[in-house]
Amino acid sequence: MVVSCPDMNTFKVYIAHALSEASPSFRTRMFLLRNAVNAMPHARVLPFAWDPLTGPAPKEFNVHKYYVQQVTEADLMIMICEHASSGMGGEFETRVSLRTPLLCFTPRGKRVSRFLSDGIKEVRRSFCD
Repeated sequence: MVVSCPDMNTFKVYIAHALSEASPSFRTRMFLLRNAVNAMPHARVLPFAWDPLTGPAPKEFNVHKYYVQQVTEADLMIMICEHASSGMGGEFETRVSLRTPLLCFTPRGKRVSRFLSDGIKEVRRSFCD
């Protein structure tokens, strides 16, 4: 599949992964991944609502609304599904409903989220038959 984006100068990537249930070493690896993608020519990783290394967003901040906007704006969404995350389920559902490019990486043999694993199976049935 060839993915084109309206602004050929910048390809916007949203990288979704667990935060609250993830270990500090996992969050550090995701920070390094985000930096590596940002270093690619013409690629820009859309930012999280807060710095995942320092803690959660303020309570008055509407995290759900922010992430729906980021997921919708991205030319490509990459999901790293190594830890349980209720927020990623909503991001996945939003992205699938848009029928836009999405990559999911899940460790073989590890069930991270029933919602995500069932959702991925449904996407395969709906879009890959």
